[in-house]
Amino acid sequence: MHTKNVHVDNLFVLCDSDAEETIDHLFFTCPFATQCWNRLGFTWDNTLNLGDRIVQARNTHNMQFFMEASMIAAWELWKMRNDKIFDR
Repeated sequence: MHTKNVHVDNLFVLCDSDAEETIDHLFFTCPFATQCWNRLGFTWDNTLNLGDRIVQARNTHNMQFFMEASMIAAWELWKMRNDKIFDR
């Protein structure tokens, strides 16, 4: 958001951790996101960079539609975040 000169509160809105909003926090380390991934049966190795993390998870989960399912889940997290920031 900062690169687009849109200034919003820099604290994450989907959890009470007071963590700075980053891609890693939004999609992977936020307790709320972690619960969502766990419900879907997905686990991520957060020690890897994003590209390697996705490849490793795809190979580990051996799901036919892994990329589609993970992208839909990430999109839903993004929409929930935006709903909390812009619509409420």
